[in-house]
Amino acid sequence: MPEDKIIPPVLGCKKDPIDERDFVYEDIMGAMPPDMPSFAQGYDTEEKYGALRDEWQGHTYGCVTFGGTNDIEMSVLVATGQKIQLSERDAYSQIYIKPNGASSPRDFYKLANQKGVCGDDFLPTNAGQDLTEEWLRNRQGESPQLITDALKWKIGPYYSITSLNIDVIAQAVFSNWGCGGAYWPYNNAMGHFIFFKGYGMFNGFKAIKYRDSYPPYQKWIYFKDGNYYLQDGTQINLGSVWTFQKGQWETDKAIESIKKVFGPDWQPAPIFVKRNLIVRGIYGAVRVVGADSIPPYRVFTLGPGGGPINSPEEFKALFDTLYQSGIVGTINSIQAQLLGIDIGSATPITLKSNIFVSLWRYLVGSLKH
Repeated sequence: MPEDKIIPPVLGCKKDPIDERDFVYEDIMGAMPPDMPSFAQGYDTEEKYGALRDEWQGHTYGCVTFGGTNDIEMSVLVATGQKIQLSERDAYSQIYIKPNGASSPRDFYKLANQKGVCGDDFLPTNAGQDLTEEWLRNRQGESPQLITDALKWKIGPYYSITSLNIDVIAQAVFSNWGCGGAYWPYNNAMGHFIFFKGYGMFNGFKAIKYRDSYPPYQKWIYFKDGNYYLQDGTQINLGSVWTFQKGQWETDKAIESIKKVFGPDWQPAPIFVKRNLIVRGIYGAVRVVGADSIPPYRVFTLGPGGGPINSPEEFKALFDTLYQSGIVGTINSIQAQLLGIDIGSATPITLKSNIFVSLWRYLVGSLKH
């Protein structure tokens, strides 16, 4: 892409329709922070906290996932000191609009809030000039540890910034270490999503500084006479600006604790994905045999949304079955302590076992005697 070409050759951002269920940032933003630099002073999250990597989205419609992962990566860097690289391919392959491609920012932030986005090592994007739409959509070669790694980087609640006032956007950038946003060339249904990383003055006008997924990677959008313009003077419409509260990146140790008990290769059973329990912070289920050597057992779900299951009806409501096989693992009282389980908080319940598993256990028990 030529250095003097600002509008990318491929536009892949679908405008978010109005949804009254969205959290609105202006409802919580408050007054301008007293330490917020002026436009004349300027502000750049990368200059203050560290640079993100330069990544080219190639021939894809994946701008939403490139700008969105930049947004999360910067927040993780500031909140934890960790410099991570998330997989645009993991996100895009789940949210792209069939059959033609492209995606909406709301869908990206919803995915990041409910499931998270895994590190690039677990589903490599291979960003660059030759990156193709076909490759960005497929999940070939995904790692078995992908789900649990994505959960580590889930974001908190996400907010639509409905005002296009440049002062409001600048305050969101300063208060949230950047935010995601999009622009639309005039008379074009598709736009381009980017990471708003700073603000300042450009040619004498208030401006937003952004990180792009095409070279040159540092660019400006300036505000003049009530309109927004790219740095080459092209007039644009601004919109689909989003920010979020950081996730439990520093405090949520649930997955780490589970892997200490079940091993580093542990993954949630398929039913936890199928029943959307991971979205609720429920990653697994166990029964504690150290507390009850014979049925009924004390049963617990694991994760930040987990806790005791106190009746068969409660179990069935979660899993749509009363059979525990393939769902409930077995631990002892020492392992329960490692998982932070309070054994006394649960009422023992009786669940069904698969008949073939029960028969096998009976025969093995008979042979031993």
